[in-house]
Order: sequence, then structure tokens, then C-alpha cells
Amino acid sequence: MNFTLTQRLQEVARDAAGEVAILCREDDAVRQYTYGQVYEACLRVAHWLCRAGVGPGDRVAILLENRPEWCFSYFGILLAGAVAVPLDFQYRADQIRYVLEQTQARVIVASDKARLQDLQGLASLEKIVVAGEVPPSLAGAAAFSEILESPAPDCRLPAAGPDDLASIIYTSGTTALPKGVRLSHRNFLANFLSIMQLQAVTPGDNFLSLLPLHHSFPFMANLVVPLLSRARITYLDTLKAEAVLRCIREQQVTILVLTPQVLQHFYQGIRRRLAEMPLGLGTLLEAFIKLSGWLQPRLGFNLAGPLLRRIHQVLGRQFRFFISGGAKLPADLPRNLSRLGFEVLEGYGLTETAPVVSMNPPAAPRAGSVGRPLAGVEVKILDPDPQGVGEILIRGDNVMPGYYQNEAATREVLRDGWFWSGDLGRLDGDGYLYVTGRLKDLIVLSSGKNVSAEEVAQHYLKSRKIKEIYVMPDAREEKLVAVVVPDFDHFRETGETDIYGEVKWQLEYYSQQLEPYKRIKDFVLSNQELPKTRLGKIKGYEVAAIYQQRAGRRYEKKKTALDEGVSALGERVIGILADKTGAAGIYLDDHLELDLGLDSLALVELIAALEQRFALEIKEEEFSEIFTVAELIRFLEDKEPAEREEAAELERSWADILSQDPAPALLKKIGLQPGFLGRLFTLVLSLTLGLWFKLWFRLQVYGREPLGESGYILCPNHASFLDGFLLSYALPYALRNRLFFMGYSNYFEIPVVRDIVKLIRVIPVNSARYLVEAMQASAYVLRRGGILCIFPEGARSVTGKLREFKKGVAILAQELGVKIVPVHIRGSYEAWGANDPFPRPHPIQVIFGREFSAQELKEAGLAVKSDARDYEAIALGLREEVARLERHTKNSN
Repeated sequence: MNFTLTQRLQEVARDAAGEVAILCREDDAVRQYTYGQVYEACLRVAHWLCRAGVGPGDRVAILLENRPEWCFSYFGILLAGAVAVPLDFQYRADQIRYVLEQTQARVIVASDKARLQDLQGLASLEKIVVAGEVPPSLAGAAAFSEILESPAPDCRLPAAGPDDLASIIYTSGTTALPKGVRLSHRNFLANFLSIMQLQAVTPGDNFLSLLPLHHSFPFMANLVVPLLSRARITYLDTLKAEAVLRCIREQQVTILVLTPQVLQHFYQGIRRRLAEMPLGLGTLLEAFIKLSGWLQPRLGFNLAGPLLRRIHQVLGRQFRFFISGGAKLPADLPRNLSRLGFEVLEGYGLTETAPVVSMNPPAAPRAGSVGRPLAGVEVKILDPDPQGVGEILIRGDNVMPGYYQNEAATREVLRDGWFWSGDLGRLDGDGYLYVTGRLKDLIVLSSGKNVSAEEVAQHYLKSRKIKEIYVMPDAREEKLVAVVVPDFDHFRETGETDIYGEVKWQLEYYSQQLEPYKRIKDFVLSNQELPKTRLGKIKGYEVAAIYQQRAGRRYEKKKTALDEGVSALGERVIGILADKTGAAGIYLDDHLELDLGLDSLALVELIAALEQRFALEIKEEEFSEIFTVAELIRFLEDKEPAEREEAAELERSWADILSQDPAPALLKKIGLQPGFLGRLFTLVLSLTLGLWFKLWFRLQVYGREPLGESGYILCPNHASFLDGFLLSYALPYALRNRLFFMGYSNYFEIPVVRDIVKLIRVIPVNSARYLVEAMQASAYVLRRGGILCIFPEGARSVTGKLREFKKGVAILAQELGVKIVPVHIRGSYEAWGANDPFPRPHPIQVIFGREFSAQELKEAGLAVKSDARDYEAIALGLREEVARLERHTKNSN
């Protein structure tokens, strides 16, 4: 291979001079450049650089967004014999200065949207070329448009050789300062020719260039490959989703190069569209699509084909496939997209390998794999373990000659002709490569166990309630900890406000599917996306700092909301929040739960305080859309409240709230006096369940004889799907028709089921979104002599151990003066736990305690925590009584 990138471009421009090479869309206007025009523009840039004194080996920096000028600049620099130094358009001023000073760049081509003032004052920088309008303050700068209109070439350009440097590309810097990777014409051209042997790209293809070109992956995939293969490149002046989709359809884009993060958003967007369909139709369609995908290899066609064609209209019929790179693709994402008829080709590479090492062939992609090594690229696994996993070593003409001015780092990764990637992986029998993580992310615990942080993170990401997670060792490396970003869109849709509790439950649930040493033992939540590079790689050192700050219960900030300046109404709101939470400082981006610790009950109290303070009515469903202090202030400002005098401020108490009946629509669903059908249903269910419970679980019941006939709360532990049925059957038959349960409305408002809720005495309420309604419905049943079952843990225990008790039952007991009966259900977790798909035979016991007043439980709770407030103390006391029953049962057995 004895030619260069510029020679290849010259050949293509000669053979396809009149063919369209580049499309540039700005709003509705579309500009076109032919291959001849592109090459002419590159020549004009090269000759201008030569006239400006730039010679072979000199460095010229590029600080541009994706646009045609990026292409013209890059190949113009190479034609002038110089070395291109691409910069991230979002670099900070200190990062720009660091790269420019290290490379001693003489010229920079920058966008008029860049922070041009940051470029002044650098000793080595002689010329600034501005793509766009040159600001008057930038003396001596040249306009790119004038360069393109400059006189025809008037001097001979230097000839570069294959081993001459083409680029110095700076790595993303996920752990430290970025290193400059030296890459030659030979490196890039070898990679291009290897990719072309896959026969995935044709001259009729059109690539939409979205990922930043300063990075080696989009540089190769979205510039070098299409330009040197006679395909087309499309640039767009916005990243707004609707504009991107419209451009794909109207400009006939066939290939889209994306990161896994963007692909995940695309897939979730389709799922949201399906979920929004009425009557649960979207869920049925999603299940049908999955079934059709499973049957396709057996039938030879896809049953869901007509439906998938409708989905494909989002991108247009011309669209061929996605290419994913820059970070590891979640294993299930290509499968899910494949079921929808979208093909995803995943590859693997590094900046140091110019950049592609392997790629899934279009004819035989393999999910979970990053494909086979490219032609001319050798891969071997160093010291594989019993599973075949070891460090990935790479050899070929695509491997860099070394780092720029960093011989120590070069010697560390280039040994005996092999590049030591630092990535872990394995090769299967067919030569497909599987990347399992980074060597630096391999956590070695004090026990000697090795844990792949990335593998563990991918496991927990199966939860729909977790958007992002980063797993790391604690300071002593004795346990795994994590920073978790909840999926706030999901929580907005469901109205759930106990985000911490829900995420904790999810982590516990998925932990049970892992070996103990791989389980996350501690975590903090973040309401901001994890810090990443432009291609989506998480910056581990910054996330570790977030964990350390959050683990200290509250991270420090320089300015409070009052320091930043808020309206008079905002100051009042902050005052109320400070009074409710006791926080030393309130910040605009504070999350009401994650940062200020307001659980669902505290949020109801906050609503009551705001209603009284500002003389307005706030609906719970409105408030469920509010997560941060800033959102709360904007919400109240939009309502333009008539503020009351502070002296007149009187908060509505829980006693006031519970004295009101729930909405009439909910009252219709509560059958206090069961009719003949209700009693018959209870009898049949009792006989059926009783037979099953006695034969399968050898059910035994203790302590039910003293139970009263009405007006109290049963509070059992909750560890199984069976618990509600067990408790109902364990009651004396005369009481079963008076027993009510609170049920999640999403499960009980579906057709058929919603017609029998009276028969099964379930009150269907979304307590996450409508907590006041749930509490009022509970009070309504208790005041009228019903027996109410409330699981005070709020959700099933994933481990079988008692969780923290919520305060809702304490509020009901104290404000209504009703008694509480603690109950312990033993053995139900072993019979049918959260991770068990089916029940299995195991002895079960239900043990009823005696009745307790709220005052008795409060005193017991204060013995546990002397400074606990009333409701908290009652909940603590109740938990102690359930735990005592558990201990007594174990001792008895």
C-alpha cells in the first residue's frame, strides 16, 4: 500500500467529478457539492495554507461542528503536507489551550460559533480562519469563504508519503488528561480498505453525519468511508429529533452511524409510542412483534411484516442499517431492534487502531458480538481465563506508530509489534470477538474475586426504572457501590414519587440473580446524567467524585437558590421547604426527594402547606410532574397565586384530609356490604385456596381467635405474591367479607378485572400518584367498620427480610384512633419469592399479634429512636412488633 488518503481522494474526484458528494441542509434549504467541487475546495485550502507559510509536518487545528468546511479543511491540510489536529467543538478553553500548546499548531480553522476569544494570545498560533462571519474583535482573522474564492492554485503542493502523519487525534480522556494519538496515511487507508472488503457500503449510500468528526470513529465512518467510496454525506444544522427524522426521509439517508446511547433512545421512543396506544393495544402489539421475531427463522417470513412497515416509515423505506460504535452496545438492544426490522451492525475499535478493529458482517451479524477482525487485522487474547476472556491484543497496518510526545505511554501499549488495548474479550470458534469490559474496570475484591463493572452494570440496566448506572469499588475495594440515574420519564408517566425506594427495590431484585460478590451493596442517586465523553463513554473519575459527594448525604454547592436570585414567591417557597426539611441550603436544581428527602407523605404535607400559604388548590396529578425546586417555583408562578399573610397561614392537617370522603368515582368501587355474588365469590375462593394452601404449603394459622369484628388495620410483612391470599384465608370466615385491600389501579382497571373489584374487595388506587385519595379511601373503610390490610413495607421484600415500614399506616392509626394488628407470614418467601417464576411446596405459617394502639407503638418506636417524630415512631414500633413475631416463630420452631 504505497499511496495516501489524498491520492485516493484525487482518484475518486477524477472518476466521479459530477456526482454528488456532500449535501448540507439548513432549515429547508439544501446545498450540494459534487466530488469535483469538494476536491477543488480542498485544493484552495491547501494552497492558502502554503501561501501562509504552512509546510510539511506543521500542525493545523480544526475546531468546527460537522459541516462541509470540516471536510474541506481536513483534506486541504493533508494536501498541504501538514498534520491535522481535530478538536472537540465542546472543549473548554483550558482543554483547547492544552492541545494547541502541546502540538504547537500554527493555524486553526474555527467556527464563528466557537469561543474565538479563547484562541487569542497563544504564542504558536499565527493564523485563525473563521468559518462563518468573522467578528470585528478578531483582528487578522481570515474568512473561510474568502479562501474558497481565492485565486486558482499557483504553486506546487508537497507530496506526502504513506508513513507521514495525517492526524494527531486526542483521546476522550475518561480518566485523565487526553493523549495525542499519531496516525499516518497508511493507518487510515489500511482501515478504509479493510472496511470496504465487508462490501457493506455502496456508491448509492447516503450517510447522515451526526456524531462529532473530531473523534476517530465518526471520522472514519462518516467521512473517510463514504467520501473515498463514492457515497454521499449529509450534514444537518440541528440535532432536534423531528428535524433529524425528516432529513433522513427527505434526503434519502441509508446508513446512520450512532452511539449505543442514541440507539437506546431511538428504541425507547418506539416503545413509548406503542405504550401510548389505548386499551393496552401497544403491549399486545409488542408481544406479537416479539413472537413474530422468534418464529421468523422457522417460518421464513415475519408475521408482523405489515406492522413493521408502518414503523419503518419513521426513517423511510430506503434506510438500510445502523452502525454502532464508540461504546459497548447493550446485548439485548440489537435483538430488540432486529425484531422491529432494523439492522444494527456493531463494531469495535480504538483511536489507536485508526480506529476499527472488527465489524459485524452484514450477511452474518451476531448479536452480542462486535464481529470478526477486519482483513489485515490480527487479534489475539492474552492469558485467557477458563471462559476464554483475556486482554485483547491487536496487530496490523491500522495500529498507530505511537503517542505524541509521550514515549512512556507508547512503550506501555506497543510491545513486540502488538497493541495492548486494555480491553477484555474473547473469541468464539467462528472468530467473532466479544468485548466484556475494560481491564482498568476489572474490580479485584479483597476476597480475590474478579468483577467486571460493565457486566454488572448491564445486568442492573434491565430495570426500566434505571436509566444509567456506574459500578465501582468502594474506597477499600471490599464491596461494590454505584451511582444510579433513575429513569425520570418513567416516574413521570407512573406518578411514583418514592424514587429512592423504587430504585432500591429494583437493585435488590436484580441482585438476587447475581453471585453475592457481584451485588451492589450501596448506591447513591443522581438527578443529572452521568458525565460522559461526546461518544457516550462514562467519565469514571468524575462519577467517583459524585459518589463520594453524595455518600456524604449532601454534596456541596457554591450558591443557594437565594444567592442565584429568585422571585419573591420563590423566596416564600424556599422558606417553606427549609422549614419542612431542615436543610441548611436550598438549591434550584435540588430534587424534592433525592436531595431534600421528601417522601410521598411529606409531599402531601408540602402541598397542603402551599395551598394554605398561596390560597390555591393543587391537584396531586399536577404535582406528580414536579421533581425539582426550580420546577416547583415555576409551577406556582404560572398559577399566579394570591399570597396570604404569614400570620393567617394555617396548614391543613392529616386529620382534616382524612375527614373527607374520597371522590364519588372511587366510592362506587368500594362495596362495603357484599351482596350474594360477593359472598359466594369469597366462599368459592376460600374453598379453592384452602385446599391448595393446606396440601401444597401445609398452612398453619396462630393467634386469630382474639381478632375483633371491625375497624382495625392488619399489618403483615410482605415477601411473596401469595401474602394477600394467605392473609385473607387465615382470617376466620366470618371476617373475610369485611376485609379490604388497597390495590394498584393499573392492575385492577383493566377490562374484566375492573368489573370484579367489589367482589374481591380491592380498592383500586394509584397511591403513587394519588396518595391523598388512597388515604381517604382507607379512612372511609375503617370509619365504616371495615378491616383493612396494609402492607407497611410498601412493596415485596426481595430478600425475604423486613424492609423499612412506611408511615401511612401510622397516620391512619393515630388520626382515626383505630388499632393495629401486626402479622407475620413465615415461609411465603421460600414458597414464591420475587425472583421465583412459579410457587413451590414449602410450609407456611400466619401468626397474628395482639391489637396495639398508636400510643403503644409510638412508645415502642421511641425506644428504638428517641428523637423520632410521632408517625415515624409508630412505624418503627410496628416494625419491632412484626420482627418480634418473626423471632418468636423461629424460636418456637
